[in-house]
Amino acid sequence: MDVEEFLKRDVNRRQFLDRSARNAAGMAAGVVGLASNMALADSAPNERVVLAGIGMRGQGKFLTSSMAAFPDVHIKTICDVDEAVIPAAVKSIEKEQGTPPGVVSDFRKVLDDPEIDGVVIATPDHWHAMMAIMACQAGKDVYVEKPVSHNLNEGLKIIEAARKHQRVVQSGIHQRSGSHFQSAVEFVQSGKLGDVRLAKAWIIHRRKSIGRKKDIAVPQGVNYDLWLGPAASRPFNPNRFHYNWHWFWKYGNGELGNNGVHSLDLCRWGLGAEIPNRVVSSGGRYFYSDDQQ
Repeated sequence: MDVEEFLKRDVNRRQFLDRSARNAAGMAAGVVGLASNMALADSAPNERVVLAGIGMRGQGKFLTSSMAAFPDVHIKTICDVDEAVIPAAVKSIEKEQGTPPGVVSDFRKVLDDPEIDGVVIATPDHWHAMMAIMACQAGKDVYVEKPVSHNLNEGLKIIEAARKHQRVVQSGIHQRSGSHFQSAVEFVQSGKLGDVRLAKAWIIHRRKSIGRKKDIAVPQGVNYDLWLGPAASRPFNPNRFHYNWHWFWKYGNGELGNNGVHSLDLCRWGLGAEIPNRVVSSGGRYFYSDDQQ
């Protein structure tokens, strides 16, 4: 089976927890879905799915607390390399499920836990593929935030791992679950607009400058070596850490991978386009003079 056939294959062969949630920015309702472990497929309908969150500062906190609100989900463990983000995540999850999750700083302890059925990965992009693949190898199903990988090759490796270990891997492209997006795509594909051959997308968020900051000592409670993981070692800098890592090649994909992935996916979906044969890109830095690459 080639990659395109795999991507089109119906992998919903296990019990999915498809639930709607609204994100903090007021965007469209999105499915917060994650497949249960294969061992639960034949269990009673009220069997709870046990999940763990990896990366808990922003989207990870939102996703796990949203999932914890449902009676058939239990967030057993959360994981982050920064101790400072843990209290808010614990409080948010405990509010929804009535009990606090356990806490670890090393994601490998999550993968070693046989009680955990699936993981929610919301780390910086440079960790997405490796964690997703290791989770598949450990017998866990995976919900990985967009973009699923730091580069194209890594994405193909995730597909290979999902096939080999028969895991369900879901991407965080939550607009696919918005009813208004679904109806718009249905209208476009109905032919009522004629033969649609071109779609354009643009992102209009005006980011503030991140300025320039000097390297400093690693803050207390941060496992910076684990944060770097597969990326090259370099001194700690707050401008390359929380959120601003998006704007550095070694860790993120810029606004294209951060926000553009959503709009481009809608265009591709509406057009019924498959994997592209070629991609052309151009651009530059035309305004801010700061640490961003």
